[in-house]
Amino acid sequence: MKDTVAVVLAAGKSTRMSSGMNKMVHELAGKPLIKYPTDAAREAGVGRIIVVVGHAAEQVTRTLGEGFTYVRQEKQLGTGHALMQAIPELAGFSGDVLVFNGDSVFLTADSFKTLIKHHRAAKAAATILTAMLPDPGSYGRIVRGADGGVLKIVEKRDASLVELKINEVNSGTYVFGADTVLPLLSDIDSRNAQKEFYLTDIIGLCFGKNLKVETLVSEDPSVVLGVNTRKELAQAIRIFRERITDELMAAGVTILDPESTFVDGTVKVGRDTVIYPFSYLERGTTIGERCQIGPHAHLVGCHVGDDCCVESAVLNGTKIASGTKVPPFTTLCGKG
Repeated sequence: MKDTVAVVLAAGKSTRMSSGMNKMVHELAGKPLIKYPTDAAREAGVGRIIVVVGHAAEQVTRTLGEGFTYVRQEKQLGTGHALMQAIPELAGFSGDVLVFNGDSVFLTADSFKTLIKHHRAAKAAATILTAMLPDPGSYGRIVRGADGGVLKIVEKRDASLVELKINEVNSGTYVFGADTVLPLLSDIDSRNAQKEFYLTDIIGLCFGKNLKVETLVSEDPSVVLGVNTRKELAQAIRIFRERITDELMAAGVTILDPESTFVDGTVKVGRDTVIYPFSYLERGTTIGERCQIGPHAHLVGCHVGDDCCVESAVLNGTKIASGTKVPPFTTLCGKG
């Protein structure tokens, strides 16, 4: 997909997080939020990634590091305005532009590959990744005409009572033809409830220009979930924690109580190891086979060999040799 450029929208003020940190650098299961979709885009083979930064920009650039093109949105005037800031970097580019939000932590490489493939197969000007939700909440609704074609996306604050009942919602992830769709950004206005330049308005403009708009309904509705508040962060952590423990159990690890066990996505655990309740495994910890971990074990950046027992202990950066039984109530930092 070297003929695809991604634009990541990561310039918001994150006011609802009530944090001194940019929302994008908050961690989820051992990794900053923004790393999830950007890593997925890299894995999908996207040739170049442009990141639109704004509030606390240096935190985002420091987290992502090199290998990205950064553009700045000085004033946060909406998602449409954010994408406009990337236009100079797209000069002369005539391929597909993949656009997504930096907090879209549930997007995967397969999500991107499938979306782009669908967009190209349909020969669409614009393609929207959507999901069906029983309770569409605050998400933008996909408004269709009598023939089933997409007319527009309407934000909740601007929706009519009829539109509010629509269950198909916008994920905030799109593929646009650079030559056909991006020129329409200059036609977006801010006549809406939030007085912002909505990127979603570009879909209505496409319809008005008789440009083909496609949708791809995701089989996994969680793709629409972002992280705007501490509560939503906790909800995302809960979903990730369940997925991680499910994968470990499928690989031969016994977890006696998944609901009280916290394992982040950087942890590796060997077969036939048993993890007891109230255990916390973080930051690259590796555990061998046939171990007993917990109850009440907190391991950060540790290496534990095979056939070990670690109960009621706090270990940080510690290497435990195979066959070791760590005495209960041990606290170690950087020792083995």
